Amino acid sequence: MLLILRALPVGADSRALRWAAIYSSQKVLWGSWGSRAPEYRATNIIQHRPKAGFFSFVVSYPIFIVLCFFYAWKNLRRGDTLLCIDLETIITGFWAAKLRGARIHFDVADPFYLAKPVPFKFLWRWIERFYMRKADLVTSPHASRFALFFDQMPPHALVVENVPDIRIRTCNRNFIQTKGDNNSLTFGYFGTLESHRGLEDLMTLVSRHANTRLVIGGRGPLSRAIANKASACSRINFVGAFTPADLPSLVSDVDAYCSLYYASKPLHKFASPNKYFEHLALGLPVLMSANTPYAQDVLMNQTGWVVDDGLESLEAWYHKYHNDSLAFYQAAERASNLWADRYAGWLAEQKKIFEQMDTKL
Repeated sequence: MLLILRALPVGADSRALRWAAIYSSQKVLWGSWGSRAPEYRATNIIQHRPKAGFFSFVVSYPIFIVLCFFYAWKNLRRGDTLLCIDLETIITGFWAAKLRGARIHFDVADPFYLAKPVPFKFLWRWIERFYMRKADLVTSPHASRFALFFDQMPPHALVVENVPDIRIRTCNRNFIQTKGDNNSLTFGYFGTLESHRGLEDLMTLVSRHANTRLVIGGRGPLSRAIANKASACSRINFVGAFTPADLPSLVSDVDAYCSLYYASKPLHKFASPNKYFEHLALGLPVLMSANTPYAQDVLMNQTGWVVDDGLESLEAWYHKYHNDSLAFYQAAERASNLWADRYAGWLAEQKKIFEQMDTKL
């Protein structure tokens, strides 16, 4: 049996769902925080998500951390596997698993000391490194995450990238479509709606240029501001929350798939966004931030463009490419081919790897 502990609702994190698919040969049990779907409410360690604000963070997280121990103790047995995708869940879940004789898999999706507003970051880094060293298996979506903690990757460490399970691939062959008398360039962003992701700059760019459009999907702190902007500008379409299965239909008119992660948030220098792999699976050109690890992959494989942070850089890119439909077509073709060559069978390969590994841990 596999017990997945995550300090998020079930379904809110594609990486957790990806692990459930990889470990699908085992029975999967969830331990979550604030799942609203009826089929997952019984898996909640705490029923309601914390309110916004530092005080709520300080009060609710210690309670959740303590309860993780009892939840893991109740559900684990010898020979089971505990998968923790947060430092919050492994701090106490680790000890429950040890006492129960269960194997421990720690997936460092986002380093806690960079992702959370905590003081004494050096201490949290040390704590996270301790659990990474002590787990039976430690994984991360990119090698750059391990470099934050170790000079060399530990022997029990493994990179498992954020490759989506998108069954239907689509490639928009009519890039930069004609709308009336003008060509129309459509941007698409689908993910967490928060600052430092270029969303404000994208909306400003589209507001300035009548031959541009923007489709935004997701949820987060900027949801209300985006909804208000969409109400004021008919060329901004806010579709709200979505699931990975919705992506092929949502991007049917998208020309540039946006993966902007501004360096103003330190974690973004080590970002491993789903969007890099999604643009390959969907067969769409990507617009990628220059400071992210996958920027070099975009440049090397020529599946899109790399831009610096800020509106000025986006404006320069727009003026250079907004009428170049051939460049979009060629980047999309390379993206589709790269997906077919490297990633189309990725999930099946990972299942085999972890089935074999399960007998060795």
